[in-house]
Amino acid sequence: LSEAVARHFGVHHIEGDRRRLAFFTKETTGGHPVVTDSEAVDEAFDALRVEIKEQSYVATLQLAEGVGVITVSRVVDPLFRSSRVNVFFLLLTLLSVQSAGALLWAGYISPHGPRPDEPGVDWLSAQAQLGGFLYFALPLMSILGLHEMGHFITARHYHVRASLPFFIPSVPPLGTFGAFISMRDPLPSRRVIFDIGLSGPLVGFVASIGVTAIGSFLMSATPSPARPEVGGGVTLGTPLLFDWLMTLTRAPLESYLHPTLFAGWAGFLVTAFNLIPAAQLDGGHVFFSLIPNGPSRESRAIAISFAAVIGIAVLGSLLGYSGWLLLLFIVILTIRHPPPLNQISKLGRKRLLAGAAAVLVFAISFSPAPIQEIPGDYSFEVEVEAPEDLLDVPAGGFANWSFNVTNVGNAFNEFGVSVLATVGPFTASLEGGGNSTRVLTNLVEFPNRTVNVTVVAQTRVEGETGQVHLLVWPARDPSLAKLVTVTVRSVAAHPAVALSAPALTEVAAGSVANVTLTAYNPGDVPLNLTLEVASLNGNWSWGFGTLGTLNITVEVPALGNATVSFLVNVLPGNPASTSETFVLRASDPSWAGVEASTTLEVRSTG
Repeated sequence: LSEAVARHFGVHHIEGDRRRLAFFTKETTGGHPVVTDSEAVDEAFDALRVEIKEQSYVATLQLAEGVGVITVSRVVDPLFRSSRVNVFFLLLTLLSVQSAGALLWAGYISPHGPRPDEPGVDWLSAQAQLGGFLYFALPLMSILGLHEMGHFITARHYHVRASLPFFIPSVPPLGTFGAFISMRDPLPSRRVIFDIGLSGPLVGFVASIGVTAIGSFLMSATPSPARPEVGGGVTLGTPLLFDWLMTLTRAPLESYLHPTLFAGWAGFLVTAFNLIPAAQLDGGHVFFSLIPNGPSRESRAIAISFAAVIGIAVLGSLLGYSGWLLLLFIVILTIRHPPPLNQISKLGRKRLLAGAAAVLVFAISFSPAPIQEIPGDYSFEVEVEAPEDLLDVPAGGFANWSFNVTNVGNAFNEFGVSVLATVGPFTASLEGGGNSTRVLTNLVEFPNRTVNVTVVAQTRVEGETGQVHLLVWPARDPSLAKLVTVTVRSVAAHPAVALSAPALTEVAAGSVANVTLTAYNPGDVPLNLTLEVASLNGNWSWGFGTLGTLNITVEVPALGNATVSFLVNVLPGNPASTSETFVLRASDPSWAGVEASTTLEVRSTG
């Protein structure tokens, strides 16, 4: 150890034992004073550090009363686990990011129809999988991989052992929480801490610019027109540089975000997140190295970490985003920053300028509210069609009435409509005959819908009054429910009936003639009609529906009709041209004078 130290520094005094030795020095072997920081001192210490690391020793360099103290102690080599863990998490993350990409691409190329549940491209299809890989998984994993390789290659350059990247899988829409690498050696100096910490975000930043530009061009070439029903969804808070690139490439703002452009946005998010000057984040390393040497460095780093996190969390909360509160846990778990081995090195002017550039990169990559919820506005208006004040219903009959529901919000709006109550001798039903129904509105194809209501008067007395109360409410926000009321009155009914049948029906002797009778109700009330034979001039057997049925009752709705089979058995042996005539009558006994008749002739063909 003495010989190794003496090859790089002039040693004038040694203290300690076999476990820890302190070498006191004032200059390097090249004659550079230790007290005044210089690159020569850094290079000499780095050379010593690399040399004794092979023998499982680690050195630190400090100043004590104007003299450099190199302390050398034995360390236990870190246990390097198999890279199979890295490969496993890489494959798992590739699977989760690929799934997210397939979902995004399937949604991007699907036709965006008038309904929110419109079937689209299956995300498991080959088309969605290939597009998800090319347009999302590949660019996003490239950004993350280049970011981590920036750290890894810089660490190798400074002979600092580091693990391969650990990728973290997640759920869509991103499919990953990012990646990290683990340092297996103590960090040598402030310069090395600065370079390793900044290299990843800078490489990722450049990659994000490229991916964002490509995504913007792709969105311009194949836009996916966005629907206006944005309520209840989310919007992305975009950083300044992202907006500038969108403007520069003239990306269509009325399109859904292309998956590649979304990957670029995620790259800026990762860059800005890592540059936050907090704890063990990349920005924490960079700003820790910017703090001058001294005993208060660690406390100042802790203060900066908490100040940065609290400031960002407060700003995000003011804009409706609370995700930055997660940073508090990261800071608490990784608040302490181990000091560098070389505690007298300084950054120099170039790195100070690079630190200022890091602040600029953070400023143009950062969005204080990266994900913002768009509050759903489920407001609506009800327009009642005439008559607005009074609905006349024929006594014993029915009347139709309708009202319009108009979507004046910002989202797909499905409404529930139900008959809440009726007052007086009246009942009400909605389309389909039930007491409730649902209608869907949007903001383009059907911003308003008509709800039809049928009101039935259960009385045959004129002048009765009552009310029908209906409740209309948005399924997503029932608190906006509205009451729709119509006043009803029973008025004189106009029952009427008509009966028709073929004038002549010919059938062979020994056969049964099947004649179709049609009863029409042109009136405004339903009828219970009794069909019967009023008179006949023969002895053939007959019946309604079946032979021998002398009469039949049928219900005929207002403005409706009903058909009945009338059967006549022509006896065997009847010669041709033999016929019988039937006079048929339809009447409703409950309505005096409501009846109709028709005559039919059945003739034998022999």
